[in-house]
Amino acid sequence: SISFQSSDAFVELLKGRIEAATGNGRKALNHYEAALTKPSAIKNRTVIRNDALYYTALVHDNHYRTSPSAETRLHAMTAWNNLKKVYSANPNHPRFKLANKKLAESF
Repeated sequence: SISFQSSDAFVELLKGRIEAATGNGRKALNHYEAALTKPSAIKNRTVIRNDALYYTALVHDNHYRTSPSAETRLHAMTAWNNLKKVYSANPNHPRFKLANKKLAESF
């Protein structure tokens, strides 16, 4: 677990990436959620928000694939839908295409 404190959204995003990489999906999601609500002096807020939503979708998708249930399916669908909405103005973006693909095939 990461122990240093910061109120920057970008640091929260990085903490989430570390937790996800070490198999701590629940902790990762908590950091991604914090990244959505905090300010950042390091990186553009929109970039952080988009990244947090993308990585949130990946964690939920992985959880659904490893533990399929109505609940994990709903979390994954919601996460992919949130990501799709964020990129809806840019349908050629790889993340929009991935969200579309995941929503079409996995559920």
